[in-house]
Amino acid sequence: QPVKSFPTMARITGPPERDDPYPVLFRYLHSHHFLELVTLLLSIPVTSAHPGVLQATKDVLKFLAQSQKGLLFFMSEYEATNLLIRALCHFYDQDEEEGLQSDGVIDDAFALWLQDSTQTLQCITELFSHFQRCTASEETDHSDLLGTLHNLYLITFNPVGRSAVGHVFSLEKNLQSLITLMEYYSKEALGDSKSKKSVAYNYACILILVVVQSSSDVQMLEQHAASLLKLCKADENNAKLQELGKWLEPLKNLRFEINCIPNLIEYVKQNIDNLMTPEGVGLTTALRVLCNVACPPPPVEGQQKDLKWNLAVIQLFSAEGMDTFIRVLQKLNSILTQPWRLHVNMGTTLHRVTTISMARCTLTLLKTMLTELLRGGSFEFKDMRVPSALVTLHMLLCSIPLSGRLDSDEQKIQNDIIDILLTFTQGVNEKLTISEETLANNTWSLMLKEVLSSILKVPEGFFSGLILLSELLPLPLPMQTTQVIEPHDISVALNTRKLWSMHLHVQAKLLQEIVRSFSGTTCQPIQHMLRRICVQLCDLASPTALLIMRTVLDLIVEDLQSTSEDKEKQYTSQTTRLLALLDALASHKACKLAILHLINGTIKGDERYAEIFQDLLALVRSPGDSVIRQQCVEYVTSILQSLCDQDIALILPSSSEGSISELEQLSNSLPNKELMTSICDCLLATLANSESSYNCLLTCVRTMMFLAEHDYGLFHLKRDAVEMIMVSWK
Repeated sequence: QPVKSFPTMARITGPPERDDPYPVLFRYLHSHHFLELVTLLLSIPVTSAHPGVLQATKDVLKFLAQSQKGLLFFMSEYEATNLLIRALCHFYDQDEEEGLQSDGVIDDAFALWLQDSTQTLQCITELFSHFQRCTASEETDHSDLLGTLHNLYLITFNPVGRSAVGHVFSLEKNLQSLITLMEYYSKEALGDSKSKKSVAYNYACILILVVVQSSSDVQMLEQHAASLLKLCKADENNAKLQELGKWLEPLKNLRFEINCIPNLIEYVKQNIDNLMTPEGVGLTTALRVLCNVACPPPPVEGQQKDLKWNLAVIQLFSAEGMDTFIRVLQKLNSILTQPWRLHVNMGTTLHRVTTISMARCTLTLLKTMLTELLRGGSFEFKDMRVPSALVTLHMLLCSIPLSGRLDSDEQKIQNDIIDILLTFTQGVNEKLTISEETLANNTWSLMLKEVLSSILKVPEGFFSGLILLSELLPLPLPMQTTQVIEPHDISVALNTRKLWSMHLHVQAKLLQEIVRSFSGTTCQPIQHMLRRICVQLCDLASPTALLIMRTVLDLIVEDLQSTSEDKEKQYTSQTTRLLALLDALASHKACKLAILHLINGTIKGDERYAEIFQDLLALVRSPGDSVIRQQCVEYVTSILQSLCDQDIALILPSSSEGSISELEQLSNSLPNKELMTSICDCLLATLANSESSYNCLLTCVRTMMFLAEHDYGLFHLKRDAVEMIMVSWK
């Protein structure tokens, strides 16, 4: 409980925390040789390849490097830090030589970023030291000073170094070193002619501009904005300072409080048309300040909720912030679309930094507003410009990364987009009577319809749309957790899955169209995403499982019945791809049970699935000589193996649902006796056929081994084998 506060769950104002845990923490790390031990762990092959060790290492090192005191700790242990950076660099060099791609547990650039950060802090220390020993002299450009500034300038030549310089200068009072240098060498102190000729002065102008462009730290701007604006006004002939003035334009006479929100939003409105132009760079600064003033930090368990953030959201809505931020995203999308279609990268480092910063700030503001609006289901938000703009932004920034995978900034943008779309699922009032009409028109369904429609809208959005849908859907069961799940959390998760199934069922036609459109694709990334989505949909509930598997089986039925009845069935590459899809899905328990239910043919309208299954068994008995036919046979035998595997089941003997008998488990995982008879007969006939391929024979033998593990399967195998022997004797 903070000092001077009431014992409540919320507060409006309160004193900031004054306790500083860093001295004790760093003393503890130093006494236990923490950096040396981490370096040792990264140097041992077994521990360096362990994801848990790498993840923990990343979290701790990044946490330390985010603060000034943490960087000073790295510098104080400079020998261990150098060894640590070398170990990290060697770790990635080895992966690159072996042609392996890092899984992203530690960012590839983190070692370089840490090295550049410590070098930057060392240069800042040298700058402060220079001012302490500097005396009044006509010589303005000392060699030591120029060497330090030049080293800083060289670090900014690459994106990683630029980020490191921006981060370190934004900490505490580090930027004051450059401001002091500019004030010392300004034309007011030295005269106009000497100031123009001063190399150190120009270096400082460039570095300050880089810091303001790269850093999202608003506290640094709050602390130094007045001094920087004064310097810009004093030297109107310096191009870099005038560019800096454009970046700081929204901060003129600004108090960094909630009351500044209307003025900042009005500034954004007036400059939307200048987005991503030299005249509109102040938009980025305005959005950064809005984020800092209006968006709460991540919640901490047990900490009081500060009600000032609620007041900030009210200010955002009253100033028409929602419409403004949507227009910013739409304008950003329109600017990025054309270069993206031409496969052009995001331009210069500055252009990319500005784009990423503007997108992240706008998304954060939208997420804050929508979360507050839709929490509890009291309001509905049906402005579909938001999901439409988010889908397009995801396609432009997150669907085709140049490196083959998303970097940390792109991953954060994707996470923000997913979080905003998921806030639409909060706008469902559970007290309302659920009917087909309310389901089709509520906030959740409208968002879902927009996402599903975007998948097939344009070819360039295929992959991005599938990724978005997959990220939105719940993960398949069982839930992977490191801790015991509380009963309340289990009920919430199950209820969420039911609600997803209900809302998806309303969009059944769109889902069927998506599966039909992508089922025959030869593009491997789209194949992978389609299978992943089908598994997620089938795992939600039985209605969605039957919907997806019925669509896949319908495609196979249509393909095999496309030829006339008097001709032999023609198996094409499309047949192969459809059977490959069915084979991939049959190995998942929810999909397998839906297949077993449909091929039984016991429900009116499902008889065609039983017939097509018999046709596939007939195909296995007579494989033929064509390559495509052989491939189809191999996929069918793999499907039979999945159908006969008792371990692919929703209920297992070791399940937490309680102990079940073996017969009950088999009845929930294997085909019925009529289908089992046909399958066993097909397996034995394949083994007796000399034209069967080695892969088919191997799969059939493995399937028979599965069946021989229990009396049910062994009975059918034995009976069909005896019948086959009797027929051969006759």
